[in-house]
Amino acid sequence: MMFASLFSAGLYVAVRRAVEVGIGIVAVRLLAFVLSAFIARVSGAETFGEYTLFITLFIIASEIPVALDTTYIRAVPRLKHQRDTQYMLASAVASKLLYVAIVIILVMLFGGMLADAVLGKPQSVNTIKLAIICGAIYSVFTGLVAFYQQRQVYILVSFLRPVLNALILATLFLMTWWYAKPDIQLITGVYICVVVFLAVSALLWLFFRYLSIDFSRIAGDTRRFIRVGLVLIISSGVSIISNRLDVIFLSSELAYEQLALYGVGLRMSVLVAFVTGIITTILVPQASHVMGDPARLKHYLKLAALYLGFQILAAIVTIYFVDNFILILFGDAYSNAAGVTILLILQVLLTSCGLPFQALIQTGNAPQLMLGIALLRLVLSYAALAVLVPDYGLLGAGYAVVLTSLGVSVLVMVLALRQHKKSHLQQ
Repeated sequence: MMFASLFSAGLYVAVRRAVEVGIGIVAVRLLAFVLSAFIARVSGAETFGEYTLFITLFIIASEIPVALDTTYIRAVPRLKHQRDTQYMLASAVASKLLYVAIVIILVMLFGGMLADAVLGKPQSVNTIKLAIICGAIYSVFTGLVAFYQQRQVYILVSFLRPVLNALILATLFLMTWWYAKPDIQLITGVYICVVVFLAVSALLWLFFRYLSIDFSRIAGDTRRFIRVGLVLIISSGVSIISNRLDVIFLSSELAYEQLALYGVGLRMSVLVAFVTGIITTILVPQASHVMGDPARLKHYLKLAALYLGFQILAAIVTIYFVDNFILILFGDAYSNAAGVTILLILQVLLTSCGLPFQALIQTGNAPQLMLGIALLRLVLSYAALAVLVPDYGLLGAGYAVVLTSLGVSVLVMVLALRQHKKSHLQQ
């Protein structure tokens, strides 16, 4: 009876969609993993430690404006006319371009201060600046992915997501084969070339294929679009920074060779984190239809549990073979990364438990709650890192992110369910 319910027609569709999305997510995670292992083996621990800082800042800068994509995905189903949909898309694209411009200006003004006073790596100021600028530019391309995600064209989403890592890996491999081992200057140079190419290609594709609009309306529509998504943008920024505050904190405390060990742990956790992307891609569009409807909420949570079950299986396998994986893929120079790897995998599982509930809050009647949650996470994360890292080093950072993720995920679950109950009673 349980299996019949589990694999009902609705869940069969969900599993099929998860497979479609999973192809792209697995490709993204696998290529990112291979790219990191390649750099770690070919370039050495110091370069890989600096690359760990680079890719962390890149991810922060590229994911902050994902809130704009979420705003677009939420808004489109409520529009009645195709023309309004086009203007919404144009506003989303214009908002991304504005974000890129603001980021470039801020980096040029304050990049040196960030490298010296915050990250403790003044010798890497160019790497730090390029990381943030590259991430901001890449967010334009992720807008194209969000466009097809909203349309639920998951096969195309799966094709687009791995493009960045595939191009970076192929370019670095060829350049290493022809010239020499990649240093950080070569790596960052490849990144900036690839992300500019992808961003320009996405803009041309959207404007020439999908947009036929009166550009005189864009400024006003964009302002309204940003106002709607502003709370999500701020909360997303704070949340993403708190999620990777561990690397930022360790960067100011440790040399690049030690930071490289933590980088290996982060990359190993990627083997488990692919389901996180599936949860985000599939459940966020559905979350807006769930709040206040007990039947839909039950189905929604059943999907989340199903996806999380797959992730737990991946975590068990990865933890069991963690020493062998690190030795074979990264080399014996990184063998001390096993302990922190296990902790970071646990952190991924705890974060995934809270994601479905976070999507409910984001698409519900009180998305401003996410700002308070993000600020709380930032404070808890910094406090835990400040207490545990001095005594336990890399493992202390792992303990800190596990404890923070546990507390935040429980809080998000409670708030989402209370908000659902309140919406149900009002109907």
